[in-house]
Amino acid sequence: MTEDELKNIEDTLGIQIPNKYREFLSSFPEFLITDEDEGIFGTAKKIISETLSSRNYREEDWPVGYTNDLLAVGWNGGGSIYCIKEGESGDTIYLFDHEIGDINPEETMLLQEFIDEWSEE
Repeated sequence: MTEDELKNIEDTLGIQIPNKYREFLSSFPEFLITDEDEGIFGTAKKIISETLSSRNYREEDWPVGYTNDLLAVGWNGGGSIYCIKEGESGDTIYLFDHEIGDINPEETMLLQEFIDEWSEE
C-alpha cells in the first residue's frame, strides 16, 4: 500500500494508523490478498468501507459498539471484525465480536499471530 493510500485511510476515517500496522500495510504480502469474506484487508478501499460500516452499525443491546478509535483490518468469516486501536503500537489485533457488541478479550492476538493464522489458510 502506498503512502498516499495510507494517508487517505487516515484522512477519511479521522484516525492515525499505528506505526507497526502502517509498516505491515506498506509491505502487504501478495499471498495474503483474497477475494473471500474472511482474512486480512489489503486495500485502502476495503479498510475504509469496513471501518465506516462497522462504525455505523449498532445493535440495541450492545454495551459499547464499534468505537471511532478502532480500525477494521479483517473479517473472521463469521460476522465479527478484526481491528486495531488508535494510540497503540499496532502490534495487537482485537476481534470486535458482533454477538456481544464489544471486543472479545479471548480472541486478542499479536500481529504476527494474525498474519500466521491467515497465511495458513
